[in-house]
Amino acid sequence: MNFPFESDPSSSTECQAGLMQVLREGGEEVMGRQAVTDLFERAERRTGNSTLFSALHAELKDSYGSLGGQGVAVRLGRASFKYGLRKWGDQAGMNSAAFRLQPSLRRARASLKKMADLLRAQFGSHVDLSEDETHWFWRVAQCPACCARSSALPDCHLLAGMLQETLAWAGGGRFYRVVETECSAAGGPVCLFRIDKKPLD
Repeated sequence: MNFPFESDPSSSTECQAGLMQVLREGGEEVMGRQAVTDLFERAERRTGNSTLFSALHAELKDSYGSLGGQGVAVRLGRASFKYGLRKWGDQAGMNSAAFRLQPSLRRARASLKKMADLLRAQFGSHVDLSEDETHWFWRVAQCPACCARSSALPDCHLLAGMLQETLAWAGGGRFYRVVETECSAAGGPVCLFRIDKKPLD
């Protein structure tokens, strides 16, 4: 199951612009139009050698503090998922009856793979998906949220929010815990997300 952008001739810049538009739409739902416009303008001024995705993480943290920024980032990531699904869901096969009728665990795993394909297409990141009996593990090398950024603790909260909503959608509205246990911004070799296979509710 490949995400459509894997073989798309569009440039990386064009692909990233698509994801940024999805984040803007999700941000308007969470923060309001003017607030998200201001957020993106501040983030664009601080990009430097980083991605806009990374600059957004830094700006949210600076604007709202560590805990407040985390909460807003997770909500923004979750709200953005539905706009991404509208934009790319048909091409990725995620809106097809065959995809939706899979058993829930298979559908959830396939959705995580689609998200990995998206991140690879947008930023050239390498995402490895593995699992054991109770968890999926989503390992991101060259994480776009960590580019030219440092943090004392794992804090790729936009990605965590996107993964949470991906699994809520794939799992029929149930909540799956997503915990980032390693982060390259915090000195780790990769960003590692541990995802419960059993929903909380």
